[in-house]
Amino acid sequence: MNMNNKEIFKRVIVVGNTSWGTTLANQFANCALEVVVLTRSENETNEINEQHCNKSYLPGVSLKQNVFATEDWSLLTSEDLIVIAVPSSSLNECLAKIKTFNVSNLQVLCATKGLDNNTGLRMSEVIENEIEIQYSASISGPNLSAEINKSLPSATVVASANQQFAAKIQNTLHSDKFRVYVSSDIIGVELGGALKNIIAIAAGIVDAFKYGDNAKSGVVTRGLAEISRLAVAAGGNEHTLQGLSGIGDLIATSYSEHSRNRKFGELIGNGDNAHDALSKLNGVCEGYATLPSALLLAEKYDVELPIFNALSSIINDGLNPEEAVFNLLSREPR
Repeated sequence: MNMNNKEIFKRVIVVGNTSWGTTLANQFANCALEVVVLTRSENETNEINEQHCNKSYLPGVSLKQNVFATEDWSLLTSEDLIVIAVPSSSLNECLAKIKTFNVSNLQVLCATKGLDNNTGLRMSEVIENEIEIQYSASISGPNLSAEINKSLPSATVVASANQQFAAKIQNTLHSDKFRVYVSSDIIGVELGGALKNIIAIAAGIVDAFKYGDNAKSGVVTRGLAEISRLAVAAGGNEHTLQGLSGIGDLIATSYSEHSRNRKFGELIGNGDNAHDALSKLNGVCEGYATLPSALLLAEKYDVELPIFNALSSIINDGLNPEEAVFNLLSREPR
């Protein structure tokens, strides 16, 4: 199959009315005949259906007329594209609910970024272990919801071992303002999307201390080297990390004012503890949730991650951020 065939999913079901899930719903609505958002409550459903917006998670954005919501998860079928867009911390609960409907051969696009807290598994691996699927794909890239919803030009990557499945998603999601590429390296794409959130926290700490562009570029670049080492050790392709789902996503998340991960790091650098910093964010900080799992994965593959370890010392052990920076700079030159 290729783009010329233009086979699309006529109906897309988005599990999760998060800001990213709702953004994807609106993008899929450009091509799909119907987009359904599965919510957790009648109030969330009514807001989307009656006001055509999601004020709770995506304020100021109007939803297209072919987007509607329901809390009736029995709509899940093997014929539709199922987009899972819940926070990583809610994924297991979400999958447990899907399992109660005894649906098999699902076609799933994972839009959740992160790693499993207990095992270090990628999100698509968790999904494949918990529900019966036919095809699996993941989406990642420099995709800030605030910019996509302003119809500013953006690009993303859909990765799957099945290229026909990836192409069908591409055909359904691609538009003149949202360019979709496909990849077969689901490991590299997922790890790039999960691990860059951690480096964005470090970038935010640099912002807090006003260390300047040289220091921030150094953190981001060396952070990419750490991400690449771990991704390759886990079976990913190093070239993937040089593309949209690697350096592209990392730059956007590390520099954008819209990035919750960068903002979390800035709050930490300004003296907040993790609990207080998290309470000031309008949404989830996936980098904070992913950090312990990333270190678990690094231990499994015997990969050295100095920046990741320094962040863990700051966030979990209370090490002064300035002392952590000094320790990093004092390492033996390479």
